[in-house]
Amino acid sequence: SLGSIFMFGNRAAWAICGGIWLYLSIISNKKSINKFIVKCLILSISILVLYNNFIYIMSSLQSFLLRVNINSYSINKLINAYNNGFITTMSGRDELYSVAIEIIKNNNLKPLGIGYFRVVTGSAYPHNFILEYIITFGILGLVVLPFIVWYLYKKYSRLKSEKKLVSNLLIIFIIIRLSMSSSFFIESMLWILLGFLIFDREICNKEIE
Repeated sequence: SLGSIFMFGNRAAWAICGGIWLYLSIISNKKSINKFIVKCLILSISILVLYNNFIYIMSSLQSFLLRVNINSYSINKLINAYNNGFITTMSGRDELYSVAIEIIKNNNLKPLGIGYFRVVTGSAYPHNFILEYIITFGILGLVVLPFIVWYLYKKYSRLKSEKKLVSNLLIIFIIIRLSMSSSFFIESMLWILLGFLIFDREICNKEIE
């Protein structure tokens, strides 16, 4: 549930829920832009009120949860982020980004292969799929990437509307998650999306015909 995600989820989970909510709000209000604007205004005002009373609201909620023996990782993280600043609560990601950028610069965009980042840094991945992709495939990957995107877009454009909706939700999930955590080699949703696009039965049958 959304309550469980708020109390125990990480920032990626919140961002994914927010991105999906925004997308569904947009497509459901195509004919009524005024309703969408009102929703956005209400959300903006709610966020402003929450921000201005953040510590009081979060501290009160944290105290209540502790009294019922619930320790919320998310709320603790939010309070820590507010008190210490966002950068200091990035779980070391800012350092990983810097290291990844230095690796790319020092190797002049040469493809370094799968697992190189782990060998050099001891960390599984840089928590950013763009940096990971460049480190792994280098300049060759950047040259090939537009053709991959074009091929997948051709497949996507031939999907029926309901399958496009599923694909869009998967794309939102994948982009947000891989921008904040995980690795594209182990992100199951990415491979599900690729399989969904490449091996769609209706598209494959049309291509055979």
